Amino acid sequence: MSDSKVKVAVRVRPMNRREIELNTKCVVDMEDNQTVLHPPPSNAKGESSTCTFFLLSPLQVFAFDHCFWSMDEANIPKYAGE
Repeated sequence: MSDSKVKVAVRVRPMNRREIELNTKCVVDMEDNQTVLHPPPSNAKGESSTCTFFLLSPLQVFAFDHCFWSMDEANIPKYAGE
């Protein structure tokens, strides 16, 4: 067990029908083995987001062993099918 390693893979899934109907904006981007979380946009009333995760930094960057982008098939170089 001492020589075993854990690899972590993440995937951004396509939005479901409900998310599309609500005009949900994607706040995740991926480039190589990095996942970038952008702050959510302000709501329709002009209020800023109350998400405490983004209070310290405008965006968060995480590195993983593998990152798979399945959000948008139109982005062919980035797209990873199931």
